[in-house]
Amino acid sequence: MIVSPAAARADESEVEVPSFSCGDKVLGIRLPARLSELRALGTIRSQKTVSRQHWDGYETAEQVIYFAGLGVQLVAFSNDAERYLLAAADVTGRAWSLGALRVGRPVPPPFAALGLGHQRDGIWLVAGETDSVHVELRDGRVRRFVYECYTG
Repeated sequence: MIVSPAAARADESEVEVPSFSCGDKVLGIRLPARLSELRALGTIRSQKTVSRQHWDGYETAEQVIYFAGLGVQLVAFSNDAERYLLAAADVTGRAWSLGALRVGRPVPPPFAALGLGHQRDGIWLVAGETDSVHVELRDGRVRRFVYECYTG
């Protein structure tokens, strides 16, 4: 499972943005719409199925896929091989350009406007009603970020 960087940290600062969602065009994460395209983002280092649920006529599988510097937790559907719901994305690698945040770069303007640009070190939680992103900063640069997304 993907674990947020704040899981064991009491010094996390929180910014509430009620409208925030993982799919937000400015603050969200941008991943391909189809599962095959997501899987083609890079070389898969490992993958595992965490759980399965049986529904009327189909099955869902919670999966974790690890690329170098990116872990993705998702829900896949047996009745539509291309459909998935993002549960979490943990980005630690500099190579990933999946939205405004980039590992190794300064806090981008949309996040700086929320107050993250004033910090040099620490972990920030940008929390919406159902989704959130944890942003870990070191020396004023993004070190890691983890999106947590509601799947229903």
